[in-house]
Parts: sequence; C-alpha cells; structure tokens
Amino acid sequence: MGSNPTPANFLMTKMHERYKKDRVAKKLNSIIKKFKNGIVIVEGKHDIETLNKLGIKAITFNHFVSISRKNAEIKSDVTFYIFMDLDKGGYDKRDKTIDIIITQSNAKYNTVLGRRFLQFLNVTSVEQIYQQYLHLTNQEDISYKYYNKHDKKPQ
Repeated sequence: MGSNPTPANFLMTKMHERYKKDRVAKKLNSIIKKFKNGIVIVEGKHDIETLNKLGIKAITFNHFVSISRKNAEIKSDVTFYIFMDLDKGGYDKRDKTIDIIITQSNAKYNTVLGRRFLQFLNVTSVEQIYQQYLHLTNQEDISYKYYNKHDKKPQ
C-alpha cells in the first residue's frame, strides 16, 4: 500500500502549513510591536541595520554608554529592551547596560524579549534575524527598495 495522499489530504496539509506560518508571523509581529514601544539597545551598527529592516529603531551599546557618561538623563518612563547576541560579548554588554540603567535611573528594562525572539527564530545573533524572519513568514526581501538609487542592492 502506497502512501499517495488524496487530493483532500494534500489540501488539508497545505492549509495546515499555511495556518502554522500565519501563527508564526503573528507571533513574530507581536514581538516586533513590543520592541517599537520602547528603546532597543543592541551591540553594533549591523544589528541596527537588521532591525531597521523590520521597522525597529535601535541604538548601539556604545551610543548608550556615551549618553550615560555625559550625565544625560536616562528616561525613566520608557522600557529599555536589551537585545544582545547569545554569546559572551552579548552577555557582558547586557550586564553593563543593566548596571547603567539601575545606577542612573529607575527605568524598566527587559532582557527576556530579545532572547526569546532569537530562540523563536532559532538563531544566536541579531544579524541573523531578518533572513530567518523572511524564511519563516514566507516573504520576499524588499529591503533594497529603501536604499537610494545610488546605493547597491544588498546581496
């Protein structure tokens, strides 16, 4: 007995796959929406470029440290999302960021959302997010449309 799917079973399988992709997309988009409601702190400029493709604005760890050293007031009415890579460098910068927030303000911070986002996408660095997001949501890379006509299309 062969395992040739009937047209009905094939259709149900395709519908189930589409349903799962829709659920994944909704989950990812809800996480992205949360990031947009706060200040996201990442390790470097490539992380910022990646998050910008998803509509998330971010600042680098070094920029955040620079602001804190100038004794600029750190907003206490906003949530800081500390979104670092899952490696030693990321953990070190996360801990330093938390120390700065705790010592200079009473602002809320969140380290869990970024980690969960990376784990959900099954990646370990922020730079890997965009391609995995496109893959899981079955979308096409349109980031090149936002570049100036003199800029190269990303490879």
